Amino acid sequence: MGLADGNHASVGATILTRRNDRRLAISATDWVKNGDRWTVTAIRNGSISARHTTSGLHVNLPLSYVTEHVELGYASTVHTARGLTADTMHGIANGDETRQMLYTMMTRGWLANHIHLAVGGDGDPHEMLRPETTEPATATEMLEAILARDGAAVSATATAGEAASPAVQLHDAVTRYADSMLAAAEDVIGTTRLDVIAQQAEGLLPGLTDAPAWASLSAQLLRIEADGYDAREALTTAFDFRPLNDADDAALVLGWRLTNLYPANMGPLPWVPAIPDRLARHPNWGTYLEERADRVDDLVELVRVSTNGAPGWLPNDVDLPLETTKDVTVWRAAHGIPDGDHRPTGPQQPDFTIREHQRLLDQRVSQHLDRQSAAWLTPVTEVVGRRDSHTSVLAERLAKLAQQGHDVHRLLERAGLQGALPDDHATAALDSRITGLVADEKRAAPGRPQSAAHQPPRMEPSRNGPGLGF
Repeated sequence: MGLADGNHASVGATILTRRNDRRLAISATDWVKNGDRWTVTAIRNGSISARHTTSGLHVNLPLSYVTEHVELGYASTVHTARGLTADTMHGIANGDETRQMLYTMMTRGWLANHIHLAVGGDGDPHEMLRPETTEPATATEMLEAILARDGAAVSATATAGEAASPAVQLHDAVTRYADSMLAAAEDVIGTTRLDVIAQQAEGLLPGLTDAPAWASLSAQLLRIEADGYDAREALTTAFDFRPLNDADDAALVLGWRLTNLYPANMGPLPWVPAIPDRLARHPNWGTYLEERADRVDDLVELVRVSTNGAPGWLPNDVDLPLETTKDVTVWRAAHGIPDGDHRPTGPQQPDFTIREHQRLLDQRVSQHLDRQSAAWLTPVTEVVGRRDSHTSVLAERLAKLAQQGHDVHRLLERAGLQGALPDDHATAALDSRITGLVADEKRAAPGRPQSAAHQPPRMEPSRNGPGLGF
């Protein structure tokens, strides 16, 4: 039996009605509604007899309703799935969901819940003009963004107050500046030239334009061309620098090389590129982009002026120099890092140039950790193999655990022996393991003090070798 969504139903299939119809009564006070789920009991001449999966009431759906308003009921939107349960749930997310929607999605299955993230592009050749596709988010970053997005109702007064915040406006201004820059570059350079650059890339390495980081590399080539250089020559130079036979993502490696060969001038922020020469001289785009840059400059100054006292993201008992606090606050505002994220610079940035600036900011913050916390930076780094944005957070926590009498060296060792740490957020994963171990200790010996560990950390060489840096 053909349905409105192009699928076919048979006896025993689950279907979903998608339109309210009071004429299709199922009791003296109830009727067929949008979102109702049914089990097909019979099919006669195109009409469907079905039983409601919750109430057990029966209905006869005529052919006209079936072909226009009935779909298979095995898949649904998150909103339709509220109250629904199944043995196993497979959900698809694109990264724009709220954490409330994610919770609903991930609690539908009795036995298992799986989420599938759409991390790839849709093949649109102009996709690179969107800032989020120049450095595509990883699966972990997509989940972080969903968890940070609160869909709870907010009053108009609170919304207006937040929108007027210089920090919120700065994030919007930086995003618009970057977006406008790419749009202007494509407009000035022209799609024909962009096609020639893409053909050059395929000629150098077949399949390069299908590489995961091609969106980022193509945007970088666009900026180089707009800066007055020949993007084809730049790409050839980067390609000839060293063989790419062992590269997992050739586009990513080429982008790193171009960053060093053709560094961008500093724009309104140290990690934001300046307006390329060809765009700055353009009679229309030049003035527009300059105004966008001025808007970023003005908001940066407002954020810096409004920064006073100890912000909520600072670890306890850490007194940062005011200039460092202001620099980190501007960074957090520009990247839209929510207040609930207590990592000083938030999640690790994917872009090489931006990540280097982030590393320097994290280093400045770490220098001012209290002595006990700072002493744990090296042991944490030795277990993980590198520092990341969570290193200082875990170091502070370990210092507190040591003061409480826990054998922190033993905790680090046991956590490290639980297996390889993930590539994304390795230190945060180590922190999670330590949390579990501490909870196990408390359950095993409630009320009994742990072995003394008030001594400073032992700076012993790591069996895994020295840290690899950021």
